[in-house]
Amino acid sequence: MGDQLNELRLLYLRENLTKLEDSLLELQKALAELAAKPVAKPSDAAIDDDAQCQNRTMYTGTTFEAAMRAIPPNSTIDSIERRDEGWIVKIADR
Repeated sequence: MGDQLNELRLLYLRENLTKLEDSLLELQKALAELAAKPVAKPSDAAIDDDAQCQNRTMYTGTTFEAAMRAIPPNSTIDSIERRDEGWIVKIADR
């Protein structure tokens, strides 16, 4: 009985090891695909660290998209200005 139990345990462990190996291969494949893709620049505004509120009516960003994302929803845009350091979006005071 003990030998059969040990064989069942061994079979269970082998099946789980096979599943883990398959998962590892899938993960390696996914990582290789990700590594082959171009890296997005922070200036693409995926990270909005460069978008900020200067005061209640002026928002800035190093990219146009970042500056636009910084403004509150349903705001009325007064002006959009391009400068060397980035974009400035001014909204109407509510």
